[in-house]
Amino acid sequence: MPSFERCKSEALRKVSQYIIYLLSQHKANEIKFSCAQYIWCMTWKNVQNGKLLAEAESYGTIPMLVGLTQTTQQQVRKMAAGALWGLCGNRGGNRTAIAEIAKKSGILYLHNALTKTENKIKEIQEILRKVDKNSPEAKNLSIGECVEWEKESFVYLGALYAMCDVNVAGNCKVIVQQHDGVRFLIQILKEAFKRYHEIKNVDRRAPEVTMQRISKCTELLGQILLIDSTGRKQFLHFGGEMFILMLLRANNTAIRNNAIIVITHTAMADFNAKRKIASKPEIIELLIKNVNGNQDPENKEKESTETKYNSVIALAALCYYPMQTSEEKMGKLDQEKLKIIKDIQNIIFQSGGVSRIKEFLNPMSVNNVSFQVLPIRIGLRLATDICRYNKDIQKYFVETIMLDCLCCHQVLAKKDKYGKKVSIAALKVISAMAQGNQEAQDLIRKHNVNHFIMANVLKSTKTEDVELQMACAHALFAMCENNEQAKTDTVANLKRYECTSKIESALRYINAMQRAKR
Repeated sequence: MPSFERCKSEALRKVSQYIIYLLSQHKANEIKFSCAQYIWCMTWKNVQNGKLLAEAESYGTIPMLVGLTQTTQQQVRKMAAGALWGLCGNRGGNRTAIAEIAKKSGILYLHNALTKTENKIKEIQEILRKVDKNSPEAKNLSIGECVEWEKESFVYLGALYAMCDVNVAGNCKVIVQQHDGVRFLIQILKEAFKRYHEIKNVDRRAPEVTMQRISKCTELLGQILLIDSTGRKQFLHFGGEMFILMLLRANNTAIRNNAIIVITHTAMADFNAKRKIASKPEIIELLIKNVNGNQDPENKEKESTETKYNSVIALAALCYYPMQTSEEKMGKLDQEKLKIIKDIQNIIFQSGGVSRIKEFLNPMSVNNVSFQVLPIRIGLRLATDICRYNKDIQKYFVETIMLDCLCCHQVLAKKDKYGKKVSIAALKVISAMAQGNQEAQDLIRKHNVNHFIMANVLKSTKTEDVELQMACAHALFAMCENNEQAKTDTVANLKRYECTSKIESALRYINAMQRAKR
């Protein structure tokens, strides 16, 4: 007897084929609207249904929907774009559909439709600025007609966001290469914020729709900045750091979260972005405020956990030195780039950005292990990136985190509970604290951290745990860098703990890197 899931899948396939047939054969707008609506409903947050429908190409689903995004009927156009969004997956993921839509110039059609819609919103706004905001004409335009156009814009932005899947970099380039490229998205944000401030006291519903549009536009912008280097250059050229600040001040948690993600995506691999963002002290202040929590007794507002963790990751991204050249990968760092990183590290450190870092070494009180260790992983990530290469911050971290050997007792000692990735993150912090700092190395060894790593972590690793063994090797090497006696002691202790064979290849690799550095 066939399973329920198989029967359900077969029924869905047959109904979908009939719907797709109707879509291709009938010219009535009401039928086209209903068919597109069915496809969007069936695929919304359901990638499996999207794949099922995308594969039923004998009826030409995608070309039909792409063509409908250019129809003059607003509701049909919007519903067709929604169906394409659903086929791609709410946040992307259905590469079959994404590739097919791109092949049929779907990105260009959606971008053109978005441009026309935004021009219409702008046109209505210009009319509204000339009439009394409380008049029936203004309310009809602002609350009725303009809201519908904003909803349509939201759908196009969502569909474009889904098309810009991280695994399909070429789609972002299509958007970036359009006239005005990233500037067009910045302009949408600018106009949308202007509209929000003009209508927020006139009607309750309209500002909510505007905020959703701003949030989705920021999401799309963040995705482009993550994937496309030309997009990042355009964003910075048109004063992107000022728009980040504007988004961070928004009275909406989703928009603030998306703005923080934009910071991470822009700054992670771009030194010019790091410098420009850090040149606005208020951006860093707002991120630190999110991390440390609201300390003002008069202000009861609290940021969400998601905002807090996103802010930690953004601060870490600002401090991160991406190894982009072959020389950098072998340890020869560019001094000009290093100065940018150290300046940012000092700004965050002096502004209290790591004053509550110990709190992140405690697990979250939830049943899911992945969520339990989330604060630990992101806290260790910030600790690693903010203290690496910076002797003053290394000293502070050694004296605070290592004083009670917190990385070992609270993290590495629970490696079986927290998992390999958390152990590697803790070992990276130890490496970062010791790297190139003799005083820090001596203090870390004084706490017997090297013995703890060998006896409690390295000795119990399996042969296939190469990544963990490498992290142990890096930490041990960092603790005895440029100290021959410490190196000799480490080699002797490796034999004592019967760990030599597990670390030999890793140590050879690290020694080769050191020779290349010289």
